[in-house]
Formats: sequence, C-alpha cells, structure tokens
Amino acid sequence: MKIKQKARSSTVVITLAGLVLFVSSFLPPISGYAAAPAANFSHAPKSEPEFTIVTTDAVAVHLTSPHPDISNDIIAFSEGETSLLGYYDIRNSKTVHTSNMAQASPKISNNFISSTDNYMPYIFDISTNQRHNIKDYVPNPNELTRYDSLEIANGKVAYVYPVTNGYLMYYDGVNKINTNLNVMATSALISERAIVFYSAQNYNCQNIKYFDFQTQEIIDTQLPCSPHLFRSIDNDKIALGVNERTLVNDLNGDGDTLDRVAGYYDIKQRQVFYTQVAIHPYPSIDIDGNIMAFVTDDGFVGYHDISLNNTVNTGNKIDYSQLQSNSYAGSPTVSGNIIAFTTREDQVNQDLDYDGKITIGRRVVRYYDIASGKTINTGAASFENAVSISGNKVAFMTGENLIGASGTDANGDGDKNDVIIRYIVINNISPTASFTATPTSGEAPLTVQFTDTSTGDVASRLWDFGDGFDSATQNPSHTYNNPGNYDVSL
Repeated sequence: MKIKQKARSSTVVITLAGLVLFVSSFLPPISGYAAAPAANFSHAPKSEPEFTIVTTDAVAVHLTSPHPDISNDIIAFSEGETSLLGYYDIRNSKTVHTSNMAQASPKISNNFISSTDNYMPYIFDISTNQRHNIKDYVPNPNELTRYDSLEIANGKVAYVYPVTNGYLMYYDGVNKINTNLNVMATSALISERAIVFYSAQNYNCQNIKYFDFQTQEIIDTQLPCSPHLFRSIDNDKIALGVNERTLVNDLNGDGDTLDRVAGYYDIKQRQVFYTQVAIHPYPSIDIDGNIMAFVTDDGFVGYHDISLNNTVNTGNKIDYSQLQSNSYAGSPTVSGNIIAFTTREDQVNQDLDYDGKITIGRRVVRYYDIASGKTINTGAASFENAVSISGNKVAFMTGENLIGASGTDANGDGDKNDVIIRYIVINNISPTASFTATPTSGEAPLTVQFTDTSTGDVASRLWDFGDGFDSATQNPSHTYNNPGNYDVSL
C-alpha cells in the first residue's frame, strides 16, 4: 500500500495458516495452463467425515429444469406436481410451501427469491412472506408478456422489458423501486456491484456493457458480443467465453484460432484479461472472488486463480451432456476454494455411488478442494448434472430410489418415487487467505478499512499493517499517518 500525494496502487502480501497469497492491484497478463496431478480421489473416513449428506423432505419438480438454488442456508426450488415455489430453511430444517408458481428455475439471494408465474417475473421476500410482481412497477405492464434474463443479487432483479431488443431494467426488492436504465439490451446478469448486459440496436447485439451501482454509470467495455460471451459475474469481475475464430487471434498459443478461451473483465481496472486455456464450445464458467471455474474443451473441470495468475486442470471429468448455448446444466459451481460438479460413472468407469456396479448415466456429486488439491467423492447420486453451492453447502436433486441401498421414503408419502432435495455440508474446509482494503492509496493521514474475505475454517487471525501496528480484529480500520509504501499481511 502506498500513501503519497498522488494515488498509486500497491502489492499486498497475505498469509494465513501457512498459506501465502499474493494479491496485486495490477494484474499481469494471464499465462500458463498447468495440469494438476492425477485426481486425488478420496472417500471421507467415517471417524472424521469430510462432509455430511442431509436428506430433506422437500419434493422437487421431476424435470432437469427448474433446478434448486442455495444461498445463505436457504434452498429455493420448484415443488413437484404443483410447480409452486418452495424453499427449505437449513437453519431450522423446515420446508416452506408458497402459493406462487415457479416456472423458471428459482434464484435466491439473501432473503429474496426470483421466479416467474405465467411468464411474469416476481420477487418473493422470505422475511415478510410477501410477493412483489414486477409488472406492478413498470410503465406499460401489458407489454411485459414474458421475462428475459431474470437474475437476482442482493435483493435486486435485472430483466429486459419487453423481451427482445427491450429496455434493461432492475427492480430493487428492498426499497420496492423499479429503475429503467433506458438502454436497449438482449440479456443481462447482475451482481452486488453491477449489471452486465448485451447492448442491442435493431435486434442486433453490439457490445458488452455494464451498469455500475457505485458510480451509477453505464460503461461500454468495447468488447463486441461476438466473439465475447459473458457467463457469470461476481461483484467486480465478469467471466467471459471468447471465440478465437471471430477475434482472429490465437489466445491460447496452440497455433490455430479455432478455440473458445476463458477470460474475464475487471470492472475496477476496466480491462479484459484472457487465459490460455480452451474451454467447452458452449462456455460454462462460474466465478467467485478470485476463482474462475470452467469446463475445458476436453470435458474436465478447470479453474483459474486470478490472484495467483495460475490455471489448473483438476483432472476431474464432468458430466456436461446437457450443456447447451442456452443452458448452464453441467456447469461447475464455485464458492471460496470449493468447486462442485457431477461426474457420470460411465465417464470414469468407476463405481462412484458405492452400490457395487457401474451404471450408465449415473451422476454423482463430487467437489474439488483448491487449497488441498484433493477431489472428494460424496457417493451421492444426483438426478441432474446441475448443482448449486453457497459457502460450505452444495444443494442438488435426487430420486428417493437412489438414496441408500434400497431407496428411502424421504417425504413419508408411502413410496420411493419422488425427486427430493438433498444437500452436502463440507466440513473442515482448508482456509484460503484473502482480504480487501478501501482505499488502497491517498494522502496522509489515510484511514483504511480492511475486510477479511478469507474462506475456510479460520480459528484466529492477526493483521500486520506494515507500520509497526497490528490487530486481531476480523475487519479492522487503521490510519496511516505518514506517506510511504506499506505491505499488509493477515
């Protein structure tokens, strides 16, 4: 950290529990693609389990879509037979039924769930048990015949109205305010920091742009929709799938321009970065913090650590059979240093669910621990190849007949024919050190707010502010009285 008369950036060194992580405010060009050793395949010992599988009584729709979504210990899903919105509260082990249709896959953020009823978008507020119809807040509700890009983050829903070549809007469920950004768009994703979208004119997609909630500006990334496709956004980073052929550039250095390559756009720096790894033709990328997980072009789970500028093939096959241009089924999902996914038994010729045989098409939930470099096989069969992760919990759907040696009547209705929500609790997650500092430069005296964003099981912490002072507080504030360069460690 530098404190001078003119603002400059710095390199921060972070240490935690023997792990060292270098985070620089100026990222170098991405290079290198390291293959991990053969997947370290592990099954948790019974005496000290690495994970716990919990079976709920929540019955989900018997379809590959809609699929459940988890956030902050609440799993949102579309209920079986009725297709009504339901959610399971892990904190009190309770399934809650609502009277609202959930045609689109419910998406949850904090205490808000978004879905559609007769193709009309709405937000359901768990804290008040109330539904807010977005059509009640738009100028011409009759035009809102369908939704597009119904994405939610921090109680805000982004959508395009009407669907094709329409205006980009977002609804703030907390303040119950609808905002028209007065820009034509075709699709959008939202995070706490920004809404990223494809700008459109005369039904033609132009550049990727984003609306910054902090600055209230619409920023043009200057990235054309083709070859760039956004696939995920987490706070201030937008994950991209880039077509070399359209860009006419050999980004991964393999001597041709035939690949789809993973990359990301940094909102803070307003700059695009490309990796050197070819990914699936239908880009499947999920980003959380500094980790960007994806499906490689040959069907393995890979990830790129932005802070370490390192790309790794985990050596794990993933079931991406349903991965299409308009579907994320089969995507790996990442939270902290855990990547969750499913693998088919016939893909790896292994009995992954421990039933004594290899079943064609049998999907089993697995996860990869980035900190330890270890793959954990949960043995839990999944009805679909899409899973959802939040913190140390992974939610998925499975058939009652796939639970245990002879099946389980999880909801007590007298049969074992239902699709049930299950979730996995990952125990003893290896810590990954990280923190943020605001601001990172300025005139002395400068007060800086530090926020510990480390993941995993952290027993204690000690900050060294680089000027002779320290703190054991989780999120301390510190004032630098003298100009200088300061290396901060945690």
